[in-house]
Amino acid sequence: PGLHTPHHKLGEYMVGVAEDALKDGDIILWVLDVSVEPTKDDLQIAALVNQFRGDTPVVLALNKVDLVDAKKREAQLDIYGALVDNDAAILLSAIKGDGVSELVDYLREGMPEGPRYYPVDQVSEVNMRFIAAEVIREKIILNTEQEIPYSVAVEVEEYKERSDKMTYISATIYVERDSQKGILIGKSGDMIKRIGSEARTELAEMLGTQVYIELRVKVLKNWRMDEDLMRRLGYRLPKKED
Repeated sequence: PGLHTPHHKLGEYMVGVAEDALKDGDIILWVLDVSVEPTKDDLQIAALVNQFRGDTPVVLALNKVDLVDAKKREAQLDIYGALVDNDAAILLSAIKGDGVSELVDYLREGMPEGPRYYPVDQVSEVNMRFIAAEVIREKIILNTEQEIPYSVAVEVEEYKERSDKMTYISATIYVERDSQKGILIGKSGDMIKRIGSEARTELAEMLGTQVYIELRVKVLKNWRMDEDLMRRLGYRLPKKED
């Protein structure tokens, strides 16, 4: 989640990142479900967009318009269009593909060409240790449900190219409760094996080598409430004042 009501330090961090993005982005794209009335969260997000956007253009992607009764469509679109001052409101039915190409064309034309920050042969500004952690976390999210995705952190403790044909990765997966650890390991270790196998396959395709992944699961109680632990796990929080 980006803009939301935070319930822990991690949530506060994520909201801060989203607020910074509102200030620094070239275009703010807000995707809205117009088949229902605006929610309390929509109103809160609208207030934040108005507060932090500055001169950044706002584009509303009004999705699920195909589910809105034709007689109510104009009134419903007016309600959503009034949430924030916007530069464009584009009607979408993502499931049918209606309006998608129009949205992409609008964004492409409105995005300024930026300077080259990195060499032409560098595909990412982050290192492979970070990418490996994100791939592992992605596989956890795809294979688990409910509270696990939001309570998990991945720390790559060792990343070593043992040869031109073999990369070794050792990582620890942190959760907040013993019950979550049990879910991640799974019966007879089936879940953690599946996560490791899927991560290994994707990373091998990226690297062009064989990949050996060693995964451990540990409980780090309430890590999302502890700024020091969050920094250790790679979250860039502001430094504490003395």
